[in-house]
Amino acid sequence: MKKHFLLFTCIQASAAILFLLFGLAFLKTVSLNEMHTVQNLAGAVLQASPETEAVFMEALKSPRTAHTAAGAELLARYGYEEDFLARIPFYRRSLLVSLSIFFICFIFSICSGLHYFYSVQKARKAQEELLAVLLERCLSDDYGFLENSQESAFPGPGDLSDTFRKLAQKMRLKSEILEEEKDHTKALVTDISHQLKTPLAALKTCFSIYLEADNAQEKKEFEKRCRFQLEKLENLIASLIHISQLESAMILLRPEPSSLQNILVEAVNAAYEKAAAKQIAIEAEDFPDLVLSLDKKWTREALFNILDNAVKYSPPGTSIQIRAQELYSFVRVEIEDQGIGIPKAEYNHIFKRFYRGQNETVQNSEGSGVGLYLSRKILEQQGGTVSVRAAKKQGSVFVVQLPLEAAKNS
Repeated sequence: MKKHFLLFTCIQASAAILFLLFGLAFLKTVSLNEMHTVQNLAGAVLQASPETEAVFMEALKSPRTAHTAAGAELLARYGYEEDFLARIPFYRRSLLVSLSIFFICFIFSICSGLHYFYSVQKARKAQEELLAVLLERCLSDDYGFLENSQESAFPGPGDLSDTFRKLAQKMRLKSEILEEEKDHTKALVTDISHQLKTPLAALKTCFSIYLEADNAQEKKEFEKRCRFQLEKLENLIASLIHISQLESAMILLRPEPSSLQNILVEAVNAAYEKAAAKQIAIEAEDFPDLVLSLDKKWTREALFNILDNAVKYSPPGTSIQIRAQELYSFVRVEIEDQGIGIPKAEYNHIFKRFYRGQNETVQNSEGSGVGLYLSRKILEQQGGTVSVRAAKKQGSVFVVQLPLEAAKNS
């Protein structure tokens, strides 16, 4: 559209300049012819009567209308009236050419304007049709045209093209996010169904056997098993609720100045009962306490999940070491166990939701695969990280890194 406008402007300007040049040439010719006529008259009179030179000079200096009437009367006797120029062929041809050029320029300008108007309307219609097609493709989640860098693939001038490209990219991004959320929801429902299926089936079996038991001892045994399955189901549901709340931002972490030592002590106390039952010692090396900006409750939950995992997969009579070290921009907390260890290929998988290792011991142990995932989510939402590596001798070392912002020695 800009090209059409520039072309139309250039044509109009060229026509105007051409007509102006011809008009100036015509006026110059008329002026020269008039000058030649005056010069011819003056020369003829002076040759016949040289004494009339003073009269000519006086007439040139006097006002133009002083002798007009007398001159007009004299010339009229010989046919030189006001319309005498129209009877001269040269002037008639010049006037005809001037009018022809003016008419041609006028017609050309009208045609150019109509052509420009038609081109604009045609281009606008084409843009609207193309825009409608591309919008329809966007609504159909077909964004393949974004890969085409040709400007012709987009309607309108550069600014409109850029705006449409940005809009289409935003729509594609939102579509991809919605698709990811849809897949995430499907996966979550599938995982929850799978996780609930096992304890519900076990609970159903125990309850059926309880109803069919013949004596009180059998009823008591299966009542105990039902209670265990109920507790397991309750813990699983609580973990699923925590996951749902974290992922939907229903749980808002509220950082506040918190003692790192107090958080670790509370996490150890929560895991102490299970550790004592397996005669596993939880030992912490001395370190200067730090006050960090953390959500105390959920950070304790994250560390407890890591300790609980270490207790679960460590043999009886072993120990768990806790170390803390202040570095340049973060605090590193290491939890080292003497358990079964984790294959290197699973390092990036054990922190995924519902993931359980391939080790036979893990498969035969009670668990839902949500503890370490919860720990990762809680720590990451506070700017921290969690990772794992193999211990030097036996077991695994979980490395928790917490940001040192607003930290100070207590």
